[in-house]
Amino acid sequence: MPMCPPFVGAATSQSTVLNGQIQLGDVFATQTLDVINVTGTSTMITPATGNSFSGSVVGGSDAVVTSTQTLGANVSATGTMNVTGSSGTTAISTAATGNSGEANIFDGGTLTGATIQTVGAFNILALGDYHADLAEADQVVSSSQAIGNSQGHGVEGSTAVVSVNQSSAALTQADGGGNLQYTAGSVVFSALGTSNNVTATGIYGSALTVTATQSMTGQRTQASVFAGAGNAQDITAQATTTGNNISASNEGNYLEVNATQTNTAYLKAEANLSSWEFGSSSAIAYGVGNSVMAGNIGQSVIVRNNQVNSGGGIEVIAGLSGDTGYDAYSTATAVGNAVTGFACAACDGRMTVTNSQNNSAEVGAFGGVAVGTSARSVQGVAAATGNTATFYVTSPTSP
Repeated sequence: MPMCPPFVGAATSQSTVLNGQIQLGDVFATQTLDVINVTGTSTMITPATGNSFSGSVVGGSDAVVTSTQTLGANVSATGTMNVTGSSGTTAISTAATGNSGEANIFDGGTLTGATIQTVGAFNILALGDYHADLAEADQVVSSSQAIGNSQGHGVEGSTAVVSVNQSSAALTQADGGGNLQYTAGSVVFSALGTSNNVTATGIYGSALTVTATQSMTGQRTQASVFAGAGNAQDITAQATTTGNNISASNEGNYLEVNATQTNTAYLKAEANLSSWEFGSSSAIAYGVGNSVMAGNIGQSVIVRNNQVNSGGGIEVIAGLSGDTGYDAYSTATAVGNAVTGFACAACDGRMTVTNSQNNSAEVGAFGGVAVGTSARSVQGVAAATGNTATFYVTSPTSP
């Protein structure tokens, strides 16, 4: 919950917010950290955002929020850390976002929201690099994130009826990774690329209705990680790419999700990892054109889903190599359209679903593991699916 809500209404009042934002000039953030020896923590945070809006209501009042965000420019974030000795416990975050919105309601009341987010034919780029080729670290967590449009809704003990319309014609790409000589701890290099994203979360007996329309028509959506180590105890390279994403979860009376997604762009997720000596070494890549998740720990779930993936195709690559170690894993998963819905059996849950999925693009997953001398276990998975739909009623403790 936000410490200082941007607007707060009385129990019997209604708050009205009309937000309009247009960004036509390039937005960029660039940072370089040169590290010799650090015994504590090394932290580098590099965000760049075209348009950003946030509003919350606390105290039982109603709210009507209307937001329009338009980006007609490039957004880029670049973070580089160079290490000659040790960077200690290391955290690196690099994020480029076109349009970002958040509208929340807490402690009763009703939120009525309408959001329009548009990104033109520009570039949304995030690049995070960690260079410690002859150096070491106690632990490394490095993430690169590029998102065209993102809208979030948080609901606690309240009701929300919201609509979101997102369209992107941008090239959205996140690149991350790095190299180090030695670590006795864990290392995670990750990259996330998403063109359109909607997230809604309800708890404490909330009721939630989400209607979302998403369209991706740009050149591509991509996330890539290239990483290497001389000797690593536990190292992971993970790349996740989604053209359009809707994620809605609730704990309350009902959840209704009306989703329309169209992706015509090329999509790529690639994770490449090399570690000469390793304890556990993992390369994980996941790419999906359109994705919807709707779940309620409550009585009712209604899902109306319409997904179309066409055009550029989906390519997912996970490559792993090393010489000597214990456990080596490579997983590549490619999906055209994916939807998941679930309701709570112990809550007398019921589900109503209408689902339409159409994929006409190529979907390919490529995986590989190469160990030069020896390993305790080696596992490789490469899975490609055109359309997948999963709906189930389960107990709250079930996965």
